[in-house]
Amino acid sequence: MTPDRRALLSLIAAAPFAASRGNAMTSARHDLISDRIAALGIDLGKSAPGGAYASVVEDRGVLQVSGMVPSLDGVLVATGAVGAEVTLEQAQYAAKVSALRCLNAVRVYLGDFGRVRRVTKMTVYVRTAPGFYQISEVSNGASELLNAILAPEGQHARTSVGVFALPRNAPLELDMTVAIDPA
Repeated sequence: MTPDRRALLSLIAAAPFAASRGNAMTSARHDLISDRIAALGIDLGKSAPGGAYASVVEDRGVLQVSGMVPSLDGVLVATGAVGAEVTLEQAQYAAKVSALRCLNAVRVYLGDFGRVRRVTKMTVYVRTAPGFYQISEVSNGASELLNAILAPEGQHARTSVGVFALPRNAPLELDMTVAIDPA
């Protein structure tokens, strides 16, 4: 981890995350998560499904967020296989972008972050070149980001899978499951 990245993650994690319920607390939670995301300086632009599916589906207090490739304003931040055309560092950044896109889809679906309790599960599909085995290290880019943005409720279960191909020649695709408070 670079010193700049470490400092940014420390800054983001410095503010406590309130997990209590109530309008004031949900507003404070929304503001805190939004401020932590804004501190990253990544403009997510607009996010819409790329096909005949929903970005987010809700069932009994759980949101299933569709897989997101790492794109900003419709342009992939990297293309190709990790370990060949894409470096580990580029892939970790791409994982952050995909995780932020998932969180943005949650914000659009709910209207804000006030009801978000935690990300319970994340799956990262990494397009790998032959001989590349640092799949979990790629996923760490997204996990570290979620841990910082949602601290202390940022810990989550995770699966990292190496694959042969992904939509649009993306280096990875990430989906997540999010627990929310009742409306």
